Amino acid sequence: MGGIYIVGDLGGSNDIVTYTITFYSLGNGIGVPLGKPLGERVGVVRLLFICMLLFALMSAFCSAAPNFPLFVAARFLLGVSTGPLYSLVNTLLFSLAPKEKKEGLTVVFVTIFTLGPVIGATWGGTIAYEYDWRNIFYINIPLILLTACYLVYQLRGYEREFKKTPFDGVGFFFYSLGIFCLGASIITGQELDWFRSPLFITLLCIGGVSLIFFILWDLNFPYPILELRLLRRPIFSFGLFMLGGLFSTYFAMVILIGLWLSLDVEFTPIWVGVLLGHMAIAGLLPTVLLGKKIGRMDTRIPLAIATILFAISCFHTMYFNVEIDFGRIIISRVIAGFGLAFFLAPLFRLCYHTFSEKRNRDVIGLFQVTRALSSGLGASIYTTIWLRRQVFYHDRLGSQLTLFSDQTSQFFSAAQKFNIVGDPALAKLNFYLDRQATALALDDCFYLLAFVNLGLLLILFVTLFFRRDAFNPEVHLISHN
Repeated sequence: MGGIYIVGDLGGSNDIVTYTITFYSLGNGIGVPLGKPLGERVGVVRLLFICMLLFALMSAFCSAAPNFPLFVAARFLLGVSTGPLYSLVNTLLFSLAPKEKKEGLTVVFVTIFTLGPVIGATWGGTIAYEYDWRNIFYINIPLILLTACYLVYQLRGYEREFKKTPFDGVGFFFYSLGIFCLGASIITGQELDWFRSPLFITLLCIGGVSLIFFILWDLNFPYPILELRLLRRPIFSFGLFMLGGLFSTYFAMVILIGLWLSLDVEFTPIWVGVLLGHMAIAGLLPTVLLGKKIGRMDTRIPLAIATILFAISCFHTMYFNVEIDFGRIIISRVIAGFGLAFFLAPLFRLCYHTFSEKRNRDVIGLFQVTRALSSGLGASIYTTIWLRRQVFYHDRLGSQLTLFSDQTSQFFSAAQKFNIVGDPALAKLNFYLDRQATALALDDCFYLLAFVNLGLLLILFVTLFFRRDAFNPEVHLISHN
């Protein structure tokens, strides 16, 4: 929510406002695999402290950025520095929690993933709107440093022995190169004009070759940076596939609605936060009320409910227009919030409970990489579609607004009553044209999102032909042991 103010202050365009999020997610995906090998060599607590120091340093770089490209670079490095934290925090939670309370960690994760983005978006957007966007990062620095010192003090003596496992430098280099080049080509493709740009083609080729080499290397190296061999278990691969599909659509819904309300409907960040807050509360209610019952279901049932609710929310959003009211937006957000609650718990169960605890760090790596990349790239892809549809509708509707058309004559006659004539009248006409084109483009994007969710639902329907035990992670864990 603060991105539109950052882009405006640093000389960027609203068309690239999502770069502040997508490049952070790209860096996140690159940094996540470092958590396991560095945690074993340096120590979990020590690496946690180092990552938090780097987070504070990168926040300072973000706040001091003189232009938008340097800000995006700082955001990317911020994402890299925070990537290992996912593995480290998960490791600490699972090791410190009593055995009888480990099942309750799923509720903790669901709460974090539900409330975290809402609180962060509202907090950052409000500071950028009321004060200065640089204060967002200035405030981060003392908070993160105090938290780092507190955690190191509380966790002193947590570990004293370190494993000197080999670090897969070759694998990490080609993984980073492949993910960065492919991700950057997808994110910037619209601005580079796709295959008409030599830079886009170069990034695509380097990224594709590097990623293929990394996969072949990773499958044969004894200490891989990402344990891709876990994907041989179908239930785990299915869980990651659903994770990528649902997170990309969910994140795209949040980003598109947030940008549309801020840029075109002119909602303040506080009101956007109120709308997202309804979605977060709706997402927590099923978790609080049903609790462990969701975890005992066949994982396909809550996933099917989530995809249906997402599809209904998207179909409802399809009918939004420039004269939207607050209540209609809340209805669609509450429906999406219920869907969020139903897909997080079974996905955690599919991914984390399929393997024994000793494989937790490997599972966390693949889970968080999938989450980070699907969220960032999903938002970028759907935002690009939104921008392209805006141009389509602007051209289509604008072609009918000539000096000789009845629509134009009626508008100028109505504008003249308010003493709006000449260039101001033309500017006003273009303003309304832009708003209408943007609203219609948003409808098209949510139409596409609805059918993507229906596609995921169709895949879940096909799995009904498999026996129920095939999608029970605990059964796979027992048979494996």
